[in-house]
Amino acid sequence: YRKADKHLKTSYKADEIEKELKSPASYPNSLLSDLVKLIGISNDEFILAAKTGIISQQGTLRRRINRLIDTKINQEFRNFYKTEEVTLDIEFNGGIISFMVRSGDGEALSLAERSNGLRWYLELFIDAKANDIIGNNVVYLLDEPGTSLHVNAQEELLKLFEHLAEQGNQVVYTTHLP
Repeated sequence: YRKADKHLKTSYKADEIEKELKSPASYPNSLLSDLVKLIGISNDEFILAAKTGIISQQGTLRRRINRLIDTKINQEFRNFYKTEEVTLDIEFNGGIISFMVRSGDGEALSLAERSNGLRWYLELFIDAKANDIIGNNVVYLLDEPGTSLHVNAQEELLKLFEHLAEQGNQVVYTTHLP
């Protein structure tokens, strides 16, 4: 079902968010609309939360979005990605939203500052969850999924594949890695 890798940018301006969420088909390689869909908030609410200002409704929406990200993404992602404990956060600042990844020790880095491997796991997870393909009886076809992963993450990837297979799924992948 997926023809290209979808990505989440590190930051978005409010006008970019509005354009993308009003016309997601025009942004086929973006995960923003999938993330909004996954957390279960309307596009209009997300757009309002991203705009500049601090009216009470925006503050409430911003807190709700972070709570939803914690319950709909972070809690389940910890079961999916076991290399380290990480938490995805959104910061709202002057009409710009930024995606931050907080490690188990509390250190926060922007999404762009994290490894390609972690980003790949996170993006695959969001895409699969938003499109209801995590479950059982799914056939995963992956072309060189370990390419940008360090050795430990490659081992974790194999564990993930074993876990998916144990859940009644099939995993077919290519690799040039030993």
